[in-house]
Amino acid sequence: MQFNWVLVIGLMLMILATGCVKPTNYHQVTTPTPTVPITFTIPMQTPTPQATAKLISKEKSFTSNDIAYFEDVALGFEYGDNPPKVFRWLGNPITIRIYGNPDSDSLSCLNVVVSDFNQLSTTTKLQISDNGKGDIDMYFLPDPEFSRIEPNYVQGNWGFFWVDYTRNCEIYHARILISTINPTTPERCHLIREELTQSLGFARDSLRYPDSIFYQKWTETNYYSDIDKDLIKMQYNTEVPLCATKGEVEHFFSSTGTGQ
Repeated sequence: MQFNWVLVIGLMLMILATGCVKPTNYHQVTTPTPTVPITFTIPMQTPTPQATAKLISKEKSFTSNDIAYFEDVALGFEYGDNPPKVFRWLGNPITIRIYGNPDSDSLSCLNVVVSDFNQLSTTTKLQISDNGKGDIDMYFLPDPEFSRIEPNYVQGNWGFFWVDYTRNCEIYHARILISTINPTTPERCHLIREELTQSLGFARDSLRYPDSIFYQKWTETNYYSDIDKDLIKMQYNTEVPLCATKGEVEHFFSSTGTGQ
């Protein structure tokens, strides 16, 4: 996994790039793939504030291992001099706009990831949209064409994301690139899950848990492990403050009674 970032001075925005790579020989293509939006919509029901509060109140206590892993994965970014703080989306729903030429397996994988995340999150839902610009633009195209879509793309990555956020640590836009030529179907499904999930505010890798979607080394994991589920709930089932530092995260989960 590699990362890159740049500070946009005029708008005071922090932007992060990250990717996922598996060393191999790449198949080059000469004809660009058109990036035309496709139609693929998943119905979504947004819970009421009362229902959300009820779900949060019933959430299990998070363990010290959960908190330590949250600090590994969800505070800041892999590279750059930005401080380790909580970054996440506040909008609801977060719309995903699809571009390029995903095959049916890729769409099915994306459908599963959206469903899995929505079952875990009570504050923010994902919704694939075929109308207007998405909050997350997801491109399926050959990786040699990635730099045409994202100039900050780091060569050699089969999956890549670029996140925009404000000085208040609110993520408001992401661009995700998924290769259509190099990964196998299971590998591509893994990349869809990893890049989409990391663009939601889990931008760092870790070597703690090999079965985690956030594991630093190359894997083909196509599900959320139990501790991955806990991290998503910590980020999107609670009101952990934006820009919270490590000490503030630990105080939040201990003072709210959700840490043990």
